[in-house]
Amino acid sequence: MFRKLWYPVSRAFGKEDVDDLTSLKHLHEPALLQVLQNRFNRDQLYTMCGPILLAVNPFKGIQGLYEKTVVDRFLLDSENLIHTPHVFSTALRAYKSSVRQGVSQSILISGESGAGKTETTKLVMQFLSACGRASKSDINRQVLESNPLLEAFGNACTLRNDNSSRFGKFIQLQFDGEKDHLRLKGARIETYLLEKIRVTNQIQGERNFHIFYQICAAAAV
Repeated sequence: MFRKLWYPVSRAFGKEDVDDLTSLKHLHEPALLQVLQNRFNRDQLYTMCGPILLAVNPFKGIQGLYEKTVVDRFLLDSENLIHTPHVFSTALRAYKSSVRQGVSQSILISGESGAGKTETTKLVMQFLSACGRASKSDINRQVLESNPLLEAFGNACTLRNDNSSRFGKFIQLQFDGEKDHLRLKGARIETYLLEKIRVTNQIQGERNFHIFYQICAAAAV
């Protein structure tokens, strides 16, 4: 038995372009997916849905989206860009709220395998590091360069993602300073749910953790 579903649409259906899905006239699956598709076709990867930022993984580099000049623009024009659908604006709101309220903020990054969680996490860390530029640049560098080390021991190539995280992580960035500006002082990273079985058993077409291949490659040099 087949069931047909009917959805109300407006004359603008298929042409609507909104930064926030909650502003659509009709909130149903076809309308939401059509907007996301239209924006994705224009390399607009980010769309707000109320307080939630939706991201679609393009699996390619897009010029003018994450460069240092973009980071600087968000820092210099934060009041106008703080509500722009972008991963940097989400990180900026968390930083500003921490400065104003003096309390810790949380950013939850979730999605299916291959959705881009690992890269998004690195972008958030990159931007927050720029917001709280430490007096000692080594702190910023050490915090950001922890990512390749974690990926070596905890990431692997799967059927859906060449750099899939096979563990969860909780990253705590530690800030300190005056009320109107917080500086990055350090970081604390907790890992959990490592897919240990991958060490001895992998699905056909998948690989073990990156570190094993890196060791073999280094030994062959």
